Amino acid sequence: MANFQWPSISVSAAPIQFIKDGVDEFVESDSVTPANSNPLPVLAFDPNTNLPFDPSIDTAYLQAINTDTTSLVAKDFATEVSLTAMSAKLPSSLGQTTKSGSVSVTMASDQDDLPAKLKGVVSTGNSSTTPLAGGATFTGTSIDTLDYGVITVAVFADQASSSSGLQFLFSTDNTNWFISDQYTIVAGALKNYSLAPAARYFKVSFANGAVAQTQFFLETVLKQSYVKPSSHRISDPISGEDDAELVTAQLVGVTTAGGGGYVSVKVKPSGALAADVTGTVAATQSGTWNIANVSGAISLPTGASTLAEQQTQSSTLSGISGKLPATLGQTTKSGSLSVTVASDDVVAVSQSGTWNINNISGAITLPTGAATSALQSTGNNTLTAISNKLPAFLGQTTANASLSVVVATDQNVPVKSMGRVAVGQIYHDYASSNVTTSAYTEILASVPTTSTRIEVFDSSGQTMILAFGLAGFESDQMFIFPGGNGAVDITIYTTTRLSIKAKTATASEGYLAINLYE
Repeated sequence: MANFQWPSISVSAAPIQFIKDGVDEFVESDSVTPANSNPLPVLAFDPNTNLPFDPSIDTAYLQAINTDTTSLVAKDFATEVSLTAMSAKLPSSLGQTTKSGSVSVTMASDQDDLPAKLKGVVSTGNSSTTPLAGGATFTGTSIDTLDYGVITVAVFADQASSSSGLQFLFSTDNTNWFISDQYTIVAGALKNYSLAPAARYFKVSFANGAVAQTQFFLETVLKQSYVKPSSHRISDPISGEDDAELVTAQLVGVTTAGGGGYVSVKVKPSGALAADVTGTVAATQSGTWNIANVSGAISLPTGASTLAEQQTQSSTLSGISGKLPATLGQTTKSGSLSVTVASDDVVAVSQSGTWNINNISGAITLPTGAATSALQSTGNNTLTAISNKLPAFLGQTTANASLSVVVATDQNVPVKSMGRVAVGQIYHDYASSNVTTSAYTEILASVPTTSTRIEVFDSSGQTMILAFGLAGFESDQMFIFPGGNGAVDITIYTTTRLSIKAKTATASEGYLAINLYE
């Protein structure tokens, strides 16, 4: 420890002395036994008089000094024995440095919140400005995405990519890669894509088309917080290569039944909204109405012909047609209509032998009400037209071969539609039965009915594998992602055994829920 003397004097290397009560004293510091130390005396001066304090008079002022000194000791300002020791506890240089090279501080309890800035990082291994030759491929390097929430990829090329040339790849183990999204990039258009990390490791791949590029730009940025997805003007046409956010929603409405509970809105297998029509619906008909699969009774308007009447009429007309000559004009007796003279009619004839009447000249007067040849021709034409407008046979047939009808304006037609039917549910509690990466765990011994769609939710936080097949012969079918896959169209035949296995790590918490639909 350095020694100081006041007032300053020129001294040699000998120990510092001072006079205390008329006796010479040496300044001494004993670090082993501090009580043996003999420090240099210090006088406190009154700032108002510039004279030393008199302890018998200025006790209040000295007490204040003592209090301040105690406060300084409490703050540990006197713990360092040298400036070098204090310097060792300060950063070696100005500016930002590592945590181990920085001074530890704490926020005051009444300190306002400090502004924070989350910085993004450009993945140089997944970015490039080097043009690609025809048919060449740029493949990025793997990057760990655990510290990031969003990945954005911007791409521009003066030549079109190959089909699905831009691919985003993810991996759970940095060895086995799968494609999460793929797009075909058109020439001369800057495209921007944003996606959440689907697994820990990520890389991008771009395959050029047949024509060599002269301009190419690909940049991948990893951000810690959510960013606005790639934008699309409402007036622009929608393309299958546009980036989009998938939103799955369920419509729920208040039921008209007592209690006002909420129920899910149903849809047909085709995706059309199913509706039950109640009351009278006013409909204006235009074009041709093709009414099929109508259940219940349809009341015909007053005076309308029924099917039974049409069948009777068709049978009667067919019988009449069979009793008439096949053609008009004279024919043989076997092909002619047999007639008889009325009992009250007199036919004046004078005939002997057989009469062969041919080439009659003059007018023959028909009896009152008799049909004429012209009327018969008209009737035949009308019957032919009617026959052509009727189905060729009874029973259901195609629309083109059926009779077109229209529903009366005051007629109600009940309509019934069928929705997708649930045929089974699966639930597995990972806390009760852990699922590892080394063995399959059965979740359903036998599917009761062939299913064509499943809904999947998983809260284990791990990527799982869904497999079909008997024990020891399982066949992997699909990944189950953390949070679930939602609705998936997949055919699972009756009696199929279902099992799961962990892909990323053992699933020991959360649960798996699966709905099976026809």
